[in-house]
Amino acid sequence: MNQPFGRSPGPLFHRFALVLISTLLVCLAAGTFGRDDEEEEPSNAKPDVGGVLIEPSRGKIAEGDTITITFPVSMVAADLIDVGDQPSPFVSEPKIDGTFLWKSQTEGVFTVSGVVAGARHRLALAPGLKDATGKPFVVKDWSAEFRTPKFAITTEFTERKQLPARPQIYLESTYAVHLDEAAQHIYFQDCESRARFPVEIIQTGEGKAADSLEATGFRVTPRAPLPVGHAFDLIINGVLDAKSQKPLPYLQVMPVGKTEPLRVQWLGAFNHPLEDPTIRIKLDDAIHPIEATPERIHVEPAVEKMKLLASGEEIQITGRFDLTQRYKVTISPELKGDRGYGLASESRWGATFRPKEPCLIFPSRQVFARARQNLRFAFFQVNTPEVTWKLARIPAEKLSAVIARINEFEKDATDPVTGKVIIDPRTGFAKKFQTELLVDAFQLPVASNGTFEATSNDTETRRDIRCASTTTEGFAGPYLFEAIATLPDGRIVGNRSIICVNDYLLTQKRTPTTVLMRLAKMSDANSVAGATIRALTEDNIELARAVTDKNGIAEFPKDKVFPKARDSNTKNTHLFIADTTTGPALQFADATAYPSGYDSASPPNNPHAEIVTDRNLYRPGQTLKMKGLARDVTASRGLVIPIGAAVHWSITESYGNRVVGEGDTTLSAYGGWEAEWNVPEKTKLGSYEVRCSVGGRDYGGVTAINVQEFRVPLFSVMVEATTPEVGTMAHARISSAYFHGAPNAG
Repeated sequence: MNQPFGRSPGPLFHRFALVLISTLLVCLAAGTFGRDDEEEEPSNAKPDVGGVLIEPSRGKIAEGDTITITFPVSMVAADLIDVGDQPSPFVSEPKIDGTFLWKSQTEGVFTVSGVVAGARHRLALAPGLKDATGKPFVVKDWSAEFRTPKFAITTEFTERKQLPARPQIYLESTYAVHLDEAAQHIYFQDCESRARFPVEIIQTGEGKAADSLEATGFRVTPRAPLPVGHAFDLIINGVLDAKSQKPLPYLQVMPVGKTEPLRVQWLGAFNHPLEDPTIRIKLDDAIHPIEATPERIHVEPAVEKMKLLASGEEIQITGRFDLTQRYKVTISPELKGDRGYGLASESRWGATFRPKEPCLIFPSRQVFARARQNLRFAFFQVNTPEVTWKLARIPAEKLSAVIARINEFEKDATDPVTGKVIIDPRTGFAKKFQTELLVDAFQLPVASNGTFEATSNDTETRRDIRCASTTTEGFAGPYLFEAIATLPDGRIVGNRSIICVNDYLLTQKRTPTTVLMRLAKMSDANSVAGATIRALTEDNIELARAVTDKNGIAEFPKDKVFPKARDSNTKNTHLFIADTTTGPALQFADATAYPSGYDSASPPNNPHAEIVTDRNLYRPGQTLKMKGLARDVTASRGLVIPIGAAVHWSITESYGNRVVGEGDTTLSAYGGWEAEWNVPEKTKLGSYEVRCSVGGRDYGGVTAINVQEFRVPLFSVMVEATTPEVGTMAHARISSAYFHGAPNAG
């Protein structure tokens, strides 16, 4: 729209101009502050004239720093060394608060206890200063200059797309502030309506006096839940430095995010083989188990023995479903997520159970069996036509190639042009890759084969196979068991396992530097010495080999069998093969694992803390007692104790970064610390992690604890084997008694 010449701009133009000017001012202010931090104005101070030396001689100082001054002559009598409350030999403008201590007759240390925010402190020798003999000590033009950090409040909190109803935001100030005053000058503000929401202050310090209302670190949270569906900023306006009573140089606006209602992402009825039918609800926020109640999640028609289980962002409904019935699920707005918000309105969904997908369920991708004349195998058949199976021996030269394709039935089908996963229109899930029969593809020698008739009506039919060897040696070495069924629409349903048949078993253990392989007999678990074990990649390339010692253990350097990836051509060990008298014994590098600690070394020179709690399970309302040991790692001296450093401990949710408890203490001369945390009565049940920082640095080391409602067991049960037995039957003596001593009847 053209505007007539000479006409005054309208209100919209004025608002735009004000916004533009404000933006320019903020940008200019930010640029100014940046230059102040980066550029230091030249100084005419002379801190090294007349033989008077000061360390540091320039730069920034803050509370807790020390300044060492050295004179060319004795300044005090020897009996004043290490005597407190001594006058400082220098003065500062503006004044620096602190204490001075002579460490020798010529050297003293000034410990800073207070400075003026954003000031330039100029030091000069004290008027009337005299040396140890009483002679005036004068050095013309001696001076030193230090700057102090600007008064600023910062946070590491970042803007959230989904803000909780009562977010806790940790703020850190370069100088102590009055917390009661901070509560008046800090508030949340609605970005659109400009409505203000006052905050309450959460003190983070531990062991401070009850009337201490000054702090440099604290948390702020809204006094009442923030309304849903609004974007908010955290405003810091006019907070004063507790000592100088100077305000922040500018208003701070921190975008914190938008509050969003709880949303149902999907709801579905699942009828998986070997599992009970369930209805699953997926939401966009974690749900506490106490929130999932029949009043908030209503199912029609009623389900006998219905149970609701919330885990993370999902709610699972179980019970005696009628699989021919269509169910209606209504979710109430009263259901609230961890963010503190419910649904914007009632949500209604339909759920219909479909027949179980045709499938063949095998016990594992790898099966280990003892060498013998008969080989047994079992699997489940569900809703498939006739099944054809084959058991074939895998020659050593084809083993790696077969292993590489063993999981093809689990792969998703992809479009050859776009490379994207193809979605099956029948289910809405990824379509499975259609593989071929590997026994035929690799022309493996078939040891046994057979068929099973079709199954239907969701029947989970167990199929047991017993194969008899046609040779006198029996079964030994690796075999491929493969079964397939062709559906009416041409799709192939199948499964396959590698069966490792041998009288020997390989066990793997990893440490930060080595990989240990133990070879033992299956029959009695005795070690096997003198056997060669090879480490092979997927491409059948040998990375290393070792011979077992008298304990049956072969040791491999970890960086040789699991080298660090340097490029795309770096290959790790995929398979360990032991050459035994009855054929090769196999162990996959990524076999079933039972971790105990970590198999990776800590980064060098990384500070570490070990934190120990009095137990690992607590009830709400109980007291957690913890102790910690902290060590620094140096290249020259090894482990070093960070003596006297400040310790900050924190307790966070295991699956999130929300801090539920924290405090401060001091490291002892032995590098240890201890603290307590009273578990709040309304703490959410679940797992938590304890961490600490020492001297402002984060220390490695995490301890996990759990908060649960539990009952102390009323009685004990003891099971004792009578005699060592080998065979299909064993005997044991079972006894039970109450903890007060009486026997447990019945």
